[in-house]
Amino acid sequence: MVRDGRYAQALDLLDGALAGGPGDVQARFLRGVVLAELGRDDAAITVFRRLAEDLPEMPEPHNNLAVLYAGRGDYDRARDALLDAIHTHPSYATAHENLGDVYAKLASIAYDEALRLDGSNESARSKLILIDEFLSVASDVPARDTGPAAPAMVSPAPASASPPPAAVPDPEVLLPALAAWSRAWSAADVEGYLAFYATSFVPPHGLSRTAWERERRDRLTEPRSIEVKVSDARASFGDPGEAEVTFTQSYRSDRYEDRVHKRLGFVWEDGRWKIAAEN
Repeated sequence: MVRDGRYAQALDLLDGALAGGPGDVQARFLRGVVLAELGRDDAAITVFRRLAEDLPEMPEPHNNLAVLYAGRGDYDRARDALLDAIHTHPSYATAHENLGDVYAKLASIAYDEALRLDGSNESARSKLILIDEFLSVASDVPARDTGPAAPAMVSPAPASASPPPAAVPDPEVLLPALAAWSRAWSAADVEGYLAFYATSFVPPHGLSRTAWERERRDRLTEPRSIEVKVSDARASFGDPGEAEVTFTQSYRSDRYEDRVHKRLGFVWEDGRWKIAAEN
């Protein structure tokens, strides 16, 4: 229904599904998106504020609040919401890009005010022209259909322009992703390693995403050498865009070594399989 633009009918179904309680996170997110599409911004803001309170480790609620604030021309709040998203998840690229767009709009407003106060200020005029040209170019980027000053609304559901590469269980589909993950770990490639984790990944032991990433950076960079091997991998597929791999992990560094049985839950996000759960 959402894909077909039937937002009112979709909202009725979501309200029914959530009538007995808060429900699952995806249904709540989708309800917020639908409310925004229906122009019910106040209700959508309430949804995303509560999600941000209930799920402080997730950046998406803050990003979506920024969408709504920017749509109202409240760029200061949009900026603050995006900074909250980045604080929660420093490697969240969407928020960084959106923050750049919001800062550009804030700069445009400031230069315009400088010219209003002093029409002879040629420096401010030149900067305003450059910023406006940038905003004009940014608005032509296909992925940014909400315009340069309004960040793109996101959902924690796996999203991609293409479907997952397999609709039936096939262990070979996920083995390359698993092998690449272990290679990044072995090479102490911190950024490459962290890129394997989905935006919906919730760290274990109650850690925030920021604290978990900091811990993983230390674990990857402190040893002089690391070797991670995976074996006996088995994959299973559930709902579309979701899969699970169980395997034996052998870890060895100059400080420590072990061999454990492990499970990774994968979701299809940004055109690739990413890790959403780990135990």
